[in-house]
Amino acid sequence: MKKFTFLIIIFTLALCSCSSDDDTNAITLDATTTLPGTWNLTGLTVTNGSLDTGISMGAINFTVTGKDFDQTITFNEDNTFTSTGGYTAEINFTTLGISDSQEQTITDFLESGSWNATTNEITFTNTASTNTAVIETITATTVTLELPLKDGILDTSSLGSIGSISLGNITDISGTARITLVKQ
Repeated sequence: MKKFTFLIIIFTLALCSCSSDDDTNAITLDATTTLPGTWNLTGLTVTNGSLDTGISMGAINFTVTGKDFDQTITFNEDNTFTSTGGYTAEINFTTLGISDSQEQTITDFLESGSWNATTNEITFTNTASTNTAVIETITATTVTLELPLKDGILDTSSLGSIGSISLGNITDISGTARITLVKQ
C-alpha cells in the first residue's frame, strides 16, 4: 500500500503540461513582474484524479487535499526558482470498488529550476520536466494555478508494484491540480 501511496503522490505532485485557449482568466497583474519574491503554498487540491493501469485492475480514482503547509517557493528575477519545506497530502482513492485514504508528508515538491511567465501561463523547468500551468488568478499577493494532469508526465517503469501489479503499466492519468500561493 505504501508503494501505491508513493505512486499517487508522484502523479499528483509532478507538474503537468497544459495549455489553454481560454483568454477569460481573471488576470489582474502581469506575471513577469508580479512573481519575483517568496510565496507560501497555502492550498493544493487534485480533483477528478484517475490512473489506469492498463490491466484488469481498471482505473484508480483519487483526490488529494493538502494541509499543514510549510512550503515556500522563491521566484528570482533571473527567472530561477527554489522551493523548500513541505506539507501533508491527504489522499483518497478508490479501486476495484474499495475506498481508502492515507496521509503522506511531501517535501520540496517543485524542487529548483527556471520559470518563464506570460499573461496567463507560467512554465516551470526542473530536473524532471518542463510543465506549463494556467494562471487562474494573479494579484499582488495571491496566485492560483491550474495544472491538468495528463499522460506522459512521468516514466513509471521504475516505480515497482502493488502486489503482483506492476506500476510500470500505467497507461493513462487525468485530473486537475490547483495550487494557491500567497506572497510573504
